[in-house]
Amino acid sequence: MSINDAPRTRTRRPARSLLGVPRTVVALGAVAALLYATCPTAAFAASPALRPGQEVVLGTYFEIWPGVCQGVARPVVVITQRPMLGELIVQGGQAPHDAGGKCGRIPTGTTTVLYRAGAAAGDDTYAWEVRYQHARRAPMKLNGRQTLTGR
Repeated sequence: MSINDAPRTRTRRPARSLLGVPRTVVALGAVAALLYATCPTAAFAASPALRPGQEVVLGTYFEIWPGVCQGVARPVVVITQRPMLGELIVQGGQAPHDAGGKCGRIPTGTTTVLYRAGAAAGDDTYAWEVRYQHARRAPMKLNGRQTLTGR
């Protein structure tokens, strides 16, 4: 029996995405991002401390109807408590998001909430509400506190 007569076995390599990352890792990351984007958070601090003019993203919100794989209009964000020492900024746009399953990446309306630090030092508090298009989804009420170092 020679080496060529030996039975050949094939090792199965894990499926890879375009970037060479295993598909399971990409899928888990997409699920985590989707949960993060839709998970209600009662209160949080954006970051340890900000210097004047620094910005931090507080949240990015979008909505996808998974049954029909369709992105809907961006969620409406209403600022319910304006910060005294900084500025709360609401930006709207369009971005592709991973809906998971058979849907893949779907372009959908996105709303991003940012905080920009002012010149004064101290603790700043703020609050906002996210209203989704789906009628059964209750509005999310969020608030936060930010420490500013000042000049």
